[in-house]
Amino acid sequence: MRAPFLILVIGTNGTGKTTFCKELIEQKINEGQRALIVTNHIGEWTDTESIDIRTRELSTFTGIRKTHMNKDLFLELKRFYNGILVFDDARRYINAKIENTLEDILISRRQQMLDIFAVGHSFSKIPRSFYTYASHLCLFKTTEHAKTRSDVLCSIDKIIAMQQIVNNEFDSGNTHYYNIYKF
Repeated sequence: MRAPFLILVIGTNGTGKTTFCKELIEQKINEGQRALIVTNHIGEWTDTESIDIRTRELSTFTGIRKTHMNKDLFLELKRFYNGILVFDDARRYINAKIENTLEDILISRRQQMLDIFAVGHSFSKIPRSFYTYASHLCLFKTTEHAKTRSDVLCSIDKIIAMQQIVNNEFDSGNTHYYNIYKF
């Protein structure tokens, strides 16, 4: 059994985070996986069909679907397996009560065969739980310094150097430039 990935995707507005996720998801869909996007943004993922995760369809759908944050989300997500789970705008899950339930999903992602994307606009907008289990960091242009998460980021000096390179590329006109760091 392969190790599942958990990718932190961090960048300011309009840098290409959603496009990056969509491209990787498309590859995985073509390999027979499925994807569930958790988002509350009306303007994102508009071409993606919605799903009521309280139904049996959560266990059986193919392709890609989206859902919205609700009070039972994490309980229902325990029935989602063998696919990709995208938490778009992960800041919505920064809350002690939610984060404890979220961590249950992160811990069992191998057993559920889940690859996870946690997408956010800055380092502090991604809950600490995601950092604990992250396998990769996909970094786009950011305005918040990586040191804000030095308590949970390993190899902080390498990530700070990567952040400088990415931001310099952005400032020189390469607005969708990113770099990937493997933890």
